Amino acid sequence: MSLLETASPPKDHENYLIKALLVGPSKGGKTTSALTLPGKKLLIDIHSKRSQASVGFDDVEIISLVPDTKRPGDPWGQLEDLVIELWDEANADTLKYDSIILDDLSGMKRLCMDSCLKIMASGGKTLATAPGGGPSQAHYGPHIFKTDQLINRIIPLPVHIVFTGHVYTFEDDLTNKLESWPNVYGRGLRSEIGSWFDETYYAYADEGKHYWRTEADRTYSFLGSTLNHLHKFWEPGKPIQIDFDSPPTGFADLLERRFG
Repeated sequence: MSLLETASPPKDHENYLIKALLVGPSKGGKTTSALTLPGKKLLIDIHSKRSQASVGFDDVEIISLVPDTKRPGDPWGQLEDLVIELWDEANADTLKYDSIILDDLSGMKRLCMDSCLKIMASGGKTLATAPGGGPSQAHYGPHIFKTDQLINRIIPLPVHIVFTGHVYTFEDDLTNKLESWPNVYGRGLRSEIGSWFDETYYAYADEGKHYWRTEADRTYSFLGSTLNHLHKFWEPGKPIQIDFDSPPTGFADLLERRFG
């Protein structure tokens, strides 16, 4: 059978899997609102020690990956091994989780660079570091590659996936306007990462209430939502309020709006 013979019309389906990136400031409700994902959840707490955000939520288990000062770089290897384990479970149809949350990209960035600082060059020596032992230019290429590779191994897992992260804001030299992008290393990766996810939201708190901004604007051009197909399911430009006292809320609410 040729590839052309496999073509078929697009279908809407109820077993929609969320692949989301939640970015925003600290204390903006990223982790807590990510826990509105349906079913049994695995929270991978990367460097952040934010497991307290899961208190009060049902069906949540936590794996903490925290740097060990005696073995720097090891938690990144553990994260890579964990992804392999998750795929082994998924392929065997024994994965017990419906949703996986990776909290957060900033922690991943630190763990990955710790690992890159241990990369061996020719002759069995580590790559030269910057003054003070920090990363040099030679470390950023491997870091960007390893980050790209890991994220794109996780996204296709047959469960709901949410990454949390912060934003990097700068002033464009040509337009003199402020722009914000996900806070990862590498201009190419920073501008591309939002396109890897179907849902890219900005999470923030205002006067004790939590919200998601789901539409792109001049500052956050990478935001968007596949769930809000053709803007049919919630008003474009209007933030989604996350009301934890009135379930369903967050992702459960948006799935219900889309699929009923």
